[in-house]
Amino acid sequence: MTISISCSPQGNTDDEFAEQERPNYTVNLSVTSSTDDEGETITSTTCTAVSYSYYNASDGIEGSSVDITNQLTLTSGVNTCTITGTFIDPFSDTFTYVERGSSNKIQTPSTVVGVSNMPTGKEYYELDQDTRNYVIISFSISVVTDSSSANLTATMQVNNEWEGIRSFVDTYYD
Repeated sequence: MTISISCSPQGNTDDEFAEQERPNYTVNLSVTSSTDDEGETITSTTCTAVSYSYYNASDGIEGSSVDITNQLTLTSGVNTCTITGTFIDPFSDTFTYVERGSSNKIQTPSTVVGVSNMPTGKEYYELDQDTRNYVIISFSISVVTDSSSANLTATMQVNNEWEGIRSFVDTYYD
């Protein structure tokens, strides 16, 4: 007996979701399970954990994975589970800033990591942009049947599209 999953919206394979581009961190995903044994019934399909790993220009993993399970809503079902919500920007751009009208010559600068942590109304004068190519988000899927279970993984790639940080910089002072 083989238990399998299919993702929607589907990427290149059944167990991949379609890729997303930075700064789109909102997901509305579903995973449908199936079995090739006609006498077997699936009793539950559950997403049990969600994490991501960074990848560099050589497609190598950088650092350890980051758990984002609590940032999304995971809903179990019989043959389908859904994953919805918005996760925090995984890319680590570093901004250095001072109060508006000041400079680093008269005020000690502050530094934050992440677009979501950059306060409004500041004078930022240095941006150390995260240049990692993409993150792969891994969704741990548990499928239970009448007589067995399987732990499978679905994935989704989020590309570090340079337009994401460019548009933030372009609209910051608007």
